[in-house]
Amino acid sequence: NRVFSICAWSAFSLVVANLSCAQVSAKSTATPGKANRVTAYQRCVGESFYTDVIRACAAAENRRANILMDITYRKALATLPPDRKKALRQSHTNWQKRVKIECDNDPKVLSVDGGTLWPIFYTECFIARTKARTKWLKRNYAIAG
Repeated sequence: NRVFSICAWSAFSLVVANLSCAQVSAKSTATPGKANRVTAYQRCVGESFYTDVIRACAAAENRRANILMDITYRKALATLPPDRKKALRQSHTNWQKRVKIECDNDPKVLSVDGGTLWPIFYTECFIARTKARTKWLKRNYAIAG
């Protein structure tokens, strides 16, 4: 079991390293403004047939999406007066509760309940909603980038 966990950790480390490299190369080779740019996550998932590796890709992308959302959320809070900060905090807390319920009941996730794809689809549900929340924060609080 120890050998397996060392191998699994090594595989996970490689996935995270590949995500970093893939993101740089995806940015550098893509034509600006093109909607069909391949993301690091898509490249990571596309290069593997093993669910363990795909799960690691999804986990890394979920972390990345959460970090970007957190940065955007903090920037939004920094621009607001105290009364609006309170409203945004409450909105964000409600969003966090709602997104879990939405992903728990997502038809795509439920379609593979109990299968090996379930953790991947469940994580992808969170990734999509987190990225949408980040866009919403940027749009509604005039945050660049």
